[in-house]
Amino acid sequence: RAVEQTIEQTHQIEPTGTFSIRNAVGAVRIHGSDAAEMKLKATKKAWSTNQLKGIELRVSAQPGSVSIETTLPPQKTWGFSDRSGTVDYAIIIPRTVKISRLEMGNGEVLIDGMRGDIRANLVNGGLTARNCFGNAQLSVANGALDLFYERWEQRRFAVDARIISGNARAFLPDKAAFHVVAETVNGN
Repeated sequence: RAVEQTIEQTHQIEPTGTFSIRNAVGAVRIHGSDAAEMKLKATKKAWSTNQLKGIELRVSAQPGSVSIETTLPPQKTWGFSDRSGTVDYAIIIPRTVKISRLEMGNGEVLIDGMRGDIRANLVNGGLTARNCFGNAQLSVANGALDLFYERWEQRRFAVDARIISGNARAFLPDKAAFHVVAETVNGN
């Protein structure tokens, strides 16, 4: 049976600050808000109490920057029965914060309602950016990359979205003014 532990923290962060997170396996969900703080909820999941204790979250918070690093215990390479665990993050930050680095190994990433610049990389899984109106560099090696705009803001921004193997989709409202350059070797 899986065991879980939930950690909740609140840190002050300036709306012009920077944010970075690194997670190997699990999910990262980031929502923009108008508050000058970061609310963090992390759920660690593992297959034993010892594995759960081996999952480390290091949060370094200053008023101008927040950094989160996730460390999982080493995984044995000789069997399928030993899995190291996962961490799912739900994070609320000021919408104008710059996401300077979001690194995810395997899992799901959602970035919602941000106005600051974004740099996000995912190896395997799905990356969704919803109603983000800042410059963005988004990359997925294997999986899906979705851009959703349910409404449109009259501001200039650029999205550089790259996917190696999988599908990329963009959903734009009728009144959107945009320029698209797209090409593919494999995929849609």
